Amino acid sequence: MLHSEWKTILIGSFICVAVCYSFMSCYSSTFYKKIPAGRLNHSQLLVKQGNANFEQRINVFVVSLLFSITNHRILIAATLLAIGVNFALLALQ
Repeated sequence: MLHSEWKTILIGSFICVAVCYSFMSCYSSTFYKKIPAGRLNHSQLLVKQGNANFEQRINVFVVSLLFSITNHRILIAATLLAIGVNFALLALQ
């Protein structure tokens, strides 16, 4: 059974997960711990090393946010969050 506002729940979940993922990617050096340096762009490498300035961190945030629709981890997390919120809202009715 789906909540009557299931589309809004799904879109809101995706936005929430994408923004959180982007914040983690631009502020956490441990986010890139298992990713080899050859696969990172210059700004991501500086974030990994801890030498990134504010402009480079904003660059990483925006790029992560723009390409979040292609990231399967974000899509899976958003779907699971939307399912949980859907059932929670149905239980409250």
